[in-house]
Amino acid sequence: MEITGITKFSSIRKETTVSEISGEYSNFEKLNSEVEEAITPDVERFLSLRDRVEEEKEEEKKPMSFDEFIDHLTKKYMLVDATISNKEGLLVASNSKTPEDDAAMAVEMARKVRSIYGGVREIILGTEGEKRYIFRLPAEEEIIAHVRTKRDLTYPEIRNFKRDVMNFMEGYV
Repeated sequence: MEITGITKFSSIRKETTVSEISGEYSNFEKLNSEVEEAITPDVERFLSLRDRVEEEKEEEKKPMSFDEFIDHLTKKYMLVDATISNKEGLLVASNSKTPEDDAAMAVEMARKVRSIYGGVREIILGTEGEKRYIFRLPAEEEIIAHVRTKRDLTYPEIRNFKRDVMNFMEGYV
C-alpha cells in the first residue's frame, strides 16, 4: 500500500491590529443598538402588562362579601345555586331563589340522616335531573352547605368546595 500526496501544513497565523479590533467593536455597538431599538417596545409592553396583571391580583385579594363568595363558588364548581346556613337553619349566604327553604331543608335532612346513620357528613339527593349535595362542615359553629347542580360532583370537587368554604369562614371568625 502506497500513500501519496502527503503535504505538511504549516501553522497559519493571523495577526489582528488595533484598528481591526476597534472596527469590530463599533460593529458590535451598532448591532447592540439596533437590537435594543427593536426589543424596547416589546419590553415596555411586557412591563405595562405585568403591572396591569399585578394590579388585578391586588384587586382579587380584597375580601369578598358572602354573596360574592357564593357567586364565586357557583361559577367555580358549575353549580345551579348554593346556600350556607348554620346548624339551626339560620341563613348565612345564598344565591338560591328560595334560600330559606333550602337552608331549612338542608338542616332537617342533616338531622334525619345523622339520627339514622350517625356521623354522616355528606348527603346526596337526586331529584328530577338535578342533584342536591348537603355537607356538614365542622367549624367553631357547625355550618351546613346545600348545593344544587345538574351534574355529578367529583370527590376532589367536593373536598375543594369544603376547603374553600372553611377557608373563607376562617377569615370572618
